[in-house]
Amino acid sequence: HDITPTRAASLHRPEIIAITTDLGGRTSHASIMAAALGVPVVVGCTHVTEHVDEGDEVIVDGRNGLVIIRPDEPTLEQHRKEIERMGTYQVQLREVAQLESVTLDGTRISLMGNIEFPHEIEEILANHGDGVGLYRTEYLYLVSKTEPTEEEQFQAHKQAIELLDGLPLTIRTFDLGADKKTQLLAEEPERNPFLGLRSIRYCLQNLPMFKTQLRSILRASALGPIRIMFPLISTAMELHQAKMILNDVMEECEEEGIEFDPDIPIGIMVEVPAAALSASALARECSFFSIGTNDLIQYTLAVDRGNERVANLYTAAHPAVLHLVRAVVRAARRWDVETSICGEIAGEVEYTMLLVGMGLRTLSLVPSQIPHVKRVIRSVDIEQCERLARKVGSFESERQVINHLRAEVRKVLPEMG
Repeated sequence: HDITPTRAASLHRPEIIAITTDLGGRTSHASIMAAALGVPVVVGCTHVTEHVDEGDEVIVDGRNGLVIIRPDEPTLEQHRKEIERMGTYQVQLREVAQLESVTLDGTRISLMGNIEFPHEIEEILANHGDGVGLYRTEYLYLVSKTEPTEEEQFQAHKQAIELLDGLPLTIRTFDLGADKKTQLLAEEPERNPFLGLRSIRYCLQNLPMFKTQLRSILRASALGPIRIMFPLISTAMELHQAKMILNDVMEECEEEGIEFDPDIPIGIMVEVPAAALSASALARECSFFSIGTNDLIQYTLAVDRGNERVANLYTAAHPAVLHLVRAVVRAARRWDVETSICGEIAGEVEYTMLLVGMGLRTLSLVPSQIPHVKRVIRSVDIEQCERLARKVGSFESERQVINHLRAEVRKVLPEMG
């Protein structure tokens, strides 16, 4: 009825042409992994598995979130034409992928990829991406029967660095605690793990595991440009603690004669309202921000990102969410801290002009979406995007916001309609 991260990681692209589930939200970790395969994914269909029999013909329309079981001939013909049209569009996108990500007035927008495993870097490079903006290292843990060793983690990072060949690799430390695997291993599973011992909190209370990961990252930093990113930071104290532990590990490596980059950049995920509202204070303590909108939406709107029953309430277009994103960008600019956005909206073309207009110059997204976003960027100028951002800032409802964003992107790219 749902896909676990372990199951999603074991899926192989040649054998999978589409995925649909009864449960889950489109920004749950497993859904993100499934979407990274580059096939249509529709989740949270409630009872779809009860209605499909082996041998049934099924249409899975990932773009519009539709699953059509046993379609009639006119419906099939309609979707065949749509597949043809999309095929032509994909050819155009392959041409766009080779071009620079630059606006009409010459402003460069860096497009980086989000990955779970090093082999996904190949698609970033194929789409001429600028590196890895988010490496979700917890999947090394989630798909393994045992806790990954320092050497296993180092080899994964080494592979990523070699594939990137000089492009930057941003490694997010383990985001564990809210997943099924760690909850099953816990002596007392939490009633509400997404508000519990999760992410950086989990790492700070599991120091041997955390230090092992930091050692593997530091060792890899001697091989190429790496940045460390701590997730779910909500207070300056958490960031101080994480940095102290990193400094301890650095001292250990130095004593053992292990080479590493002593000036490795340290950043944080801004994904809870407390961090967004404290961005100025946090900016003084780190080198970069990455705005994680998947969780920022969840915590701002009190909507479980993996719960299909409230999926209609989960939206990045809510004025409160956009207000927080804008506040982070402004605080970062004040303190000269590089800021990117790595949530799913970074890869949704409806939001591209808005994000650029808010001042973001680095987007990190699913690698397959890089050409789509690049196409929008190459069709607009900064003044146009800033004008849109000011207009959206005056709206009071998410419906107004999303309707306006869709209308504007259709003006720029009519084929997106």
